Amino acid sequence: MSQPELNEFVPKGSRWASDLGKVGLAIDLTMVGLAIINLLWIIFDSAWSVSELRNIMAYILPVVWLDNYAVINERFFRIDLVFVSIFITEFLLRWMFALYNKVYGHWLAYPVLHWYDILGCIPVAEFRWLRVLRIYVVLVRFKEMGIVDFTKWAPYRWVKAVYNIVMEEISDRVVVNVLDGVQAELRGSAGVEKQVLDEVVRPRQAQLTELLRERIVVAVQTVHAQSRDDLRFFVTETVSNAVHENREIKIIDRIPIVGGAVGDLLDHAITDIVCRVIDQGVGRLNEREFAALFADIVDGVLTSLSTESETDHEMGAFIIDILDVVKRQVSRRRWIDG
Repeated sequence: MSQPELNEFVPKGSRWASDLGKVGLAIDLTMVGLAIINLLWIIFDSAWSVSELRNIMAYILPVVWLDNYAVINERFFRIDLVFVSIFITEFLLRWMFALYNKVYGHWLAYPVLHWYDILGCIPVAEFRWLRVLRIYVVLVRFKEMGIVDFTKWAPYRWVKAVYNIVMEEISDRVVVNVLDGVQAELRGSAGVEKQVLDEVVRPRQAQLTELLRERIVVAVQTVHAQSRDDLRFFVTETVSNAVHENREIKIIDRIPIVGGAVGDLLDHAITDIVCRVIDQGVGRLNEREFAALFADIVDGVLTSLSTESETDHEMGAFIIDILDVVKRQVSRRRWIDG
């Protein structure tokens, strides 16, 4: 469905109760009352139809009432049709009201958005329980109007907590099953990893290369700024040891009078040159030349990954291990861990 078609379903006006004021509020309260009565009666009728529950009810209610209820139970469907006709009439009036006031941009939007009212009007046992949604929707409407805030009620918080637990368990199982299927596909299919490189990585190679280069440059420059003194000490000690172990420098050191001084000068000069090279090299990491060099390195790595025969197995195992980590994370029961 295109965006203009979706926009036709966006509400443009206010709700039934707010438009009709006290009349709309009275209609909402009446329909909630009828829905509650209807649901309680459905529960009672269902319990009465079970002999064991009817025997238990005999300890609470007079036996004469239970025996006389048999007549009502036989006419249950007809009486329920009275409630259904009221619900259908109210639904049609709401629909006509929405059309008249152009609440929605499409004439079919109201029944689509209020599908639960349609299903709740079906006089079949499996759909009757959907009438409880009517109560919930009206409570939401009351909350928006500032009449009552049902979200602070203990039953609502308990039901929401149970709902979140159930949805978390269902979604986690679905995600884990999907990841299992992906892993099985990776194990059984040849060339999937090469397709990932060619169809996913390659088209985004420039962006990935730039992102990786920026991260490396920032990390190197940060470490260099924080550990510059330690790095200079390390270079000085390393160069000094290498210079004094060099055969030619040892020969210079043996020259009478000036040999030792010349060796020390060479030691300091080489150390200073190496440190300057490192400092200038770190400072030039943001220049265009390094960006081009880094891009060539990444391109060479990707090319080797695409051509080497062992790459498929190694990369496939790598992706499978990553999915195992994701599965363990998804399988965590956060409602237990807190």
